[in-house]
Amino acid sequence: EKKIKINMLLNELEKYYQGQPASKREADAQAIIHDTQAYAYLTLVPPRSGGRMFGLPEIVEIINRRGITHGINYALLESACEKFAAGKGLIHSLKFAECAFPERGTDATLSYRVRLLDKTSLFAEEGGFRGDLSSMVEHVEIGRVVATIEPESEGRGGVSVRGEPLPPVKGNGLPFRTGDGLRISPDGRSLIALLNGCLVRSETVLDVIPFYSVAGDLETGADIRFHGNVLVGGNVIGPVTIECDDLYVQGNIEAANVTASGDIFITGGIIGKKTGVTESDGRVFTRFVSDATLRALDDIVVRN
Repeated sequence: EKKIKINMLLNELEKYYQGQPASKREADAQAIIHDTQAYAYLTLVPPRSGGRMFGLPEIVEIINRRGITHGINYALLESACEKFAAGKGLIHSLKFAECAFPERGTDATLSYRVRLLDKTSLFAEEGGFRGDLSSMVEHVEIGRVVATIEPESEGRGGVSVRGEPLPPVKGNGLPFRTGDGLRISPDGRSLIALLNGCLVRSETVLDVIPFYSVAGDLETGADIRFHGNVLVGGNVIGPVTIECDDLYVQGNIEAANVTASGDIFITGGIIGKKTGVTESDGRVFTRFVSDATLRALDDIVVRN
């Protein structure tokens, strides 16, 4: 940055000298200005013997001719001119004007009107989740408003040192997309359920997904094949088969065959008894594994 400023100064000096008669180039003081949209800088070169000195009015006139109109610090210029007139040498790249910077708008926010199963916090919780999974699930019906949106704002524009408008910086929208189970209201301020199910947020998607809930243990022979998410509020005691999208179990899985097209989250452990197989097209999170076969296309996380 320092090298760029020096080059700019040298270029300005060269232009100035080329535009003046020889006698004037050798003697008079010089005022050199360079600017960006954000800032304007002034360099004052003292006159040589017999050359003309100038003061604040001349400098202001030069600044006006250059088109610098906004954010000028006249007190700073006056002080610099006094030092310059007192013979204190070169004044280099004095920042005498500053733009009005654009203001960034506020980001969009979401206020939930129903309970949310937030996979981003559930799967990332330090030491593993120890709460009640069922407390994170609320069944909603088609047409229900599940969340309200405060849209991002446009921000406020600025003004360059030349008086030109600077565009505002718009705030960010919501950090995820909505899935097929949600629609945004025409005014852009509400999220409305298109399916019967529960509100679920992953790292990238917010959606209403069909949910099948079992209040307590799922026992031998009570097989589940469900196109959606399954929540078991107790243990899964096999032999038993579960096929679903995401699976959430508030307990252990014992001697069960599980196939999930999404993630599998177990608050307890997976006890295969040398027969159980757990397969996921996403991630598997569990506290421990014993005599079981696990397969996943994404991470397998065993807490203990």
